[in-house]
Amino acid sequence: MEKEILERVAGFLENNNYSQDGAEVTFVTLGVHYGLSDGEIKSILKNKSVCDRHAMLLVRALKILDEWEKYEGDNQLDKLDHLLRKHYEPSTCNKEQYARLSELINNDDSLTAPQIYQLRRAVELKLPEKDILRMYRSGKEPLQMEKTIEYNVLIRDIEKKKNGLPKKLWARFAEWIKGVFKHGQ
Repeated sequence: MEKEILERVAGFLENNNYSQDGAEVTFVTLGVHYGLSDGEIKSILKNKSVCDRHAMLLVRALKILDEWEKYEGDNQLDKLDHLLRKHYEPSTCNKEQYARLSELINNDDSLTAPQIYQLRRAVELKLPEKDILRMYRSGKEPLQMEKTIEYNVLIRDIEKKKNGLPKKLWARFAEWIKGVFKHGQ
């Protein structure tokens, strides 16, 4: 892997008339290592300032170019700071969204601590309130709740990733996963 990266870097530098010992080597090496295309690396090197090059390298590597271009402001570091904080800042739950669930949990004396923990975990993972309410009303045991939460998170993650594959394949995979969870309970 290391040899392939070094060969691609050397080829890029030679094909684009950059010095083997110039400052561009660092950006080309990082760009290649991050899996950027030659066109993306060239667009990074068009920037004159080292800070601008570094910011664009991060923006392209993190795949946030669309947000970058939409953000108003001239200072590259402020833009990058804002986008990274927005991207990595811990999300907060919308309390109004889970108000009904919160009221039910607070008024139900029959819930055990492990059940409350699983319900809280479902809220933290931002499962839809209707799914959490269904789980609450079914009277599931904590282990069953945990399996249900894991299943919902898995399906949500699959839905996020299914951009490139045919819908039929995803539908078959989703059915297979449902079967695995049904037989596992």
